Amino acid sequence: MNPAKVKRDQLQYLTDLPNVGEAVADDLLKLGINKPQDLIGRDAYAMYYELCELTGTQHDPCMIDVFLSLTDFMQGNEAKPWWKYTEQRKAYLQRVSVTDKHHLTGRIYCLLFNDYETLDLMGPVEFLHRLPDVTLHYVSQQGGLIRSRQGFYTETQPLPDLGENSVLLIPGGQGTRTLINDAEFIAMLKTRVKQTALCLTVCTGSALLAATGELNGLRATSNKRAFEWVRSVNPNVQWQPVARWVKDGKFYTSSGVSAGMDMALGFISDYYGVELAQLIAEQTEYHWISDPNEDHFAGLYGY
Repeated sequence: MNPAKVKRDQLQYLTDLPNVGEAVADDLLKLGINKPQDLIGRDAYAMYYELCELTGTQHDPCMIDVFLSLTDFMQGNEAKPWWKYTEQRKAYLQRVSVTDKHHLTGRIYCLLFNDYETLDLMGPVEFLHRLPDVTLHYVSQQGGLIRSRQGFYTETQPLPDLGENSVLLIPGGQGTRTLINDAEFIAMLKTRVKQTALCLTVCTGSALLAATGELNGLRATSNKRAFEWVRSVNPNVQWQPVARWVKDGKFYTSSGVSAGMDMALGFISDYYGVELAQLIAEQTEYHWISDPNEDHFAGLYGY
């Protein structure tokens, strides 16, 4: 609808919104937005990248302008033509664009296994899905339905060969205790780790990575409550007992559970800019511990 004709007290259908015709309404339905009120709290950039992923099409960036006009309007601001948001969108994308030096493919593979810790995965995912031109892939060794420790089920695809510019995310959890003794799984993981540009582990996910031998001689950390067990998996790693997260080479390893969120923002800061990391933290109302050496929990376990 023409923004000049929009009446806030008569919002019933998606086409009652500013800048929304039948085609845009259809795109909104694809995103699970069925009525104007469903736009409250939505992020325009995340909506755009989700739409691109759902349709398998790189949509015109002007669609972001339309989404910005909608989310802004539903926050109580006046209805404006979509093109009023073009400069805002261009400035944002310029700020968060990836440099050639740090170019990645935009594919992040989340490796799941039964009894993984839910927040180890979902905490970083909340941040990573907001990155520009990034798609998240939920994978496991064989594919199929995977159950987290807390009973959260996720349908996964078999872990494919990974491109040289891809990213692999490995959560931790009770499932790691048995997997470190699964020779087939560890051999598969070693192959995939060698293929990927970057590998991020959360909590005891670093034990799985250590079991491959790819961390030998490198610095890494893990959950302080399980630190001695993780250290025993491979003493050839330079385990850091006091660290929120550690980056060494292409590997990021974090301390326990919620530390994976701080590490994920650290990764975003390194490869997409600190401004975007801070923006995402603000959007999610998250207090980011941006210093990887700031570990408030090591002392609880005698480190």
